[in-house]
Amino acid sequence: MRHSIFFLFLLPFFSCSDDAPKVDAKLAPFGYPVAEVLEHDTGLFRGVQLGMKPEEVLKLIGKSNLTEQQADYLFYEDSLPGKAGFTYEFSFAPEGLFELHVDIYGRDSTNAQSMTKRFENYYTKKYGEPDYFNDLLIWYVKSGSRTAQLELSDQTDEYAYGKIAISVYDKAFAQPSFHDSLTGDSLQLQ
Repeated sequence: MRHSIFFLFLLPFFSCSDDAPKVDAKLAPFGYPVAEVLEHDTGLFRGVQLGMKPEEVLKLIGKSNLTEQQADYLFYEDSLPGKAGFTYEFSFAPEGLFELHVDIYGRDSTNAQSMTKRFENYYTKKYGEPDYFNDLLIWYVKSGSRTAQLELSDQTDEYAYGKIAISVYDKAFAQPSFHDSLTGDSLQLQ
């Protein structure tokens, strides 16, 4: 009987030690869901860099939440505490990864606004002040030997719930768009 009581006393100490998710110390100050979505502070997303091959991304990210796989495309669905979730997708060319998107679905617009602010604070601390274009925040960052265009936007107005999007494009593959007006590469008609 004494052994049973002693065992029950020690159980909480042993059961919680290794099961708790590890949070990257660099992400922890930014709050939920930055650490849960990004997992760690390396790479553009979960250690991924532009130019990686699909098999390299699969090895790094794993297959546990993989819901679609093609030769040039990977799509994942994941969940967050509190009835929230997120998806992330990777697009590949023969030269490797050239585009990734993360969509985070919150409970409502207030939730999305606070999540957007937390990601904005994280990216600003990591990469410096963003460029602003309407409601889009844009950072130009190095990813390996390539330049990435990282975009953050609150897309709640387009949906009936809170939604934010993080998109990363390899500038070598980017199509001319309204983003180029920020860098002076747009056409001007007279």
